[in-house]
Amino acid sequence: MTNPSTTADQAGADAGSERHSSLGRRSLPSNALLYRLAIHEGGHAVARIQLNAGTLELITLDLARERGGGVSWNPDDDDEATETRLTNELIIMLAGRAAEEVLVGSVSAYSGGPEFSDLAQANELALRMETVLGFGTTLPLLHLPTTDRTMLLTMNKELAERIHERLAEAYEEARALVRRQQAAVKYTASMILHERPLEGNRLQRIVERIRSKLVP
Repeated sequence: MTNPSTTADQAGADAGSERHSSLGRRSLPSNALLYRLAIHEGGHAVARIQLNAGTLELITLDLARERGGGVSWNPDDDDEATETRLTNELIIMLAGRAAEEVLVGSVSAYSGGPEFSDLAQANELALRMETVLGFGTTLPLLHLPTTDRTMLLTMNKELAERIHERLAEAYEEARALVRRQQAAVKYTASMILHERPLEGNRLQRIVERIRSKLVP
């Protein structure tokens, strides 16, 4: 899937698309799995709409391909890349998992796995916020680039804890958002199941309907 250049891309995360791995899924998924995946992608989509973070371009469940499906989007021209903006990106990245937990009742492995997964992207962005983007919880002026994330976090447990705390806070925000907007998430999931892929004018009409279902 082709992704636009985005603020979070500049932060080192592939945020032009929230995606999950197929993880060896069978070729004919059950209705329960399809519903879970639709809820997952609906969580991403509603979070992005609620947080006014770019314009949705595509929502799909492409079950025949490795990447399974996802939500693609284009950034706003005036994206300022503040800490609040990037924290919102973390919330959006984690909203698929949160939607599964809140609306399905359990979480699956589809948020994790390969480097393009939600958890991988969220971890990378949180790491860069702490080490190179000037938003570190401690020593925010320190610029600490690394080519070996695993080694860095293994050797620096305090940094790993700060990153996890940042992610945990974003995940709580994502769960709260899904609970508040569950009607919109369920509606989005139903549209994904019945009209996939969602793109172009059809998607924009659905986005307007989603907005009408959002709870202030």
